Amino acid sequence: MLIEVAFNLRAYQLEGGPAWINSQQFEIRAVPPENSPSRSIPVQNVEPTPEQRLMLQSLLVDRFGFKFHTATKEGEVYILTRGTKPLQLKPPKDPASDPRAIVYLNQGGIVDGEAEGTNTTTDYMAQKFSSYLQLPVLNQTGITGSYDYYLPPDDPDNKDMMIGVLNVVDRLGLKLKRSHGPIQSLIIDHIEQPSAN
Repeated sequence: MLIEVAFNLRAYQLEGGPAWINSQQFEIRAVPPENSPSRSIPVQNVEPTPEQRLMLQSLLVDRFGFKFHTATKEGEVYILTRGTKPLQLKPPKDPASDPRAIVYLNQGGIVDGEAEGTNTTTDYMAQKFSSYLQLPVLNQTGITGSYDYYLPPDDPDNKDMMIGVLNVVDRLGLKLKRSHGPIQSLIIDHIEQPSAN
């Protein structure tokens, strides 16, 4: 999980490593330097900042002896494009706010179509849809800039995440189609369990 967060990856983009990286848990205490902007960013920040990701990468190298290389391979993906319906994207109320893009999962596993985005780009939406669908989502919408959106529930009995996400994408005025495309992967060359401080 730490590697995925540090490099902004999904599980399907990570290869190699010993079995313990999926089961061994660690308690990590780290404090940014005094002059770091991350000193003033709350812990509940929705997404790590680029600086925070770099700090996590340094921690992995320093404490876990982490070594890796990257590769691109062809695989199954979703392509995100503009659909035929009007776009339901509005200028952000607060352009300085943390980006968010959520398809709500309600009690009982209901994915009723409620979704919300705050100051989010279509690249960021593609990343979030990818985490729900467990396949890469490649943004080919050509839509630039940041947007807010809100979609109220419209399918009160749906329990299928894929159907829920496809419904949200369609209502936003976008389209997802299954295809083949390039998948960026990180391959673990070396990692070791750190000694306790």
